[in-house]
Amino acid sequence: MNDLFSVNFTTSNISLTLWDLLGDSPDDCSKQALLIDVAPGLAVSPSPNRTEFARAAILYNLMETESLNTTEQLRSSIANADFSKLAGQDAPVQNDTVGLAFAADGFLYNIASMTFRPPSISWKDNANVNSDQKSRVDPIVDSVLDRMYSFSTGTFTRMVVTIVTQLTLFFSFIDSAINGIAKILDVRLATSLQST
Repeated sequence: MNDLFSVNFTTSNISLTLWDLLGDSPDDCSKQALLIDVAPGLAVSPSPNRTEFARAAILYNLMETESLNTTEQLRSSIANADFSKLAGQDAPVQNDTVGLAFAADGFLYNIASMTFRPPSISWKDNANVNSDQKSRVDPIVDSVLDRMYSFSTGTFTRMVVTIVTQLTLFFSFIDSAINGIAKILDVRLATSLQST
């Protein structure tokens, strides 16, 4: 995953994230294995490189968003896709026309070409500029701005997914803590009332 997506997650980072999201299961790692299971869509024996890329994409998505829902949607889409058009091909497909790109967390994971990119966003369509301003932009700068807008939009979407996930976890923790405190207070109150 680190090489494919130019990141530097340590095994400790991954382990702690999995523990935070899935809980402690020292005797059973099936939950962790199922997170990156891409069968029946892909299998290691006929497509080891493509399967490795797909699994890395799923794990990368999980590490970047910490969202089990987003990760499961990506995993399920890949696992249920029809890879028969790529039978016998385990290398990246150039000019992908088989439609094996999956959107998740603001980015597109193309399992056929084994690439990862944000969706294409035109800066001209998304900026509040007039036609005179648009016409003054050089074609090279135009393509750079499109790329900048694309990555910014993808990154912003990923950040929103991550923030929503973190806030949901935080508020569920607060709710659990308040309920726990309320139960303790109920028990203390009941005990003190009985002793009087």
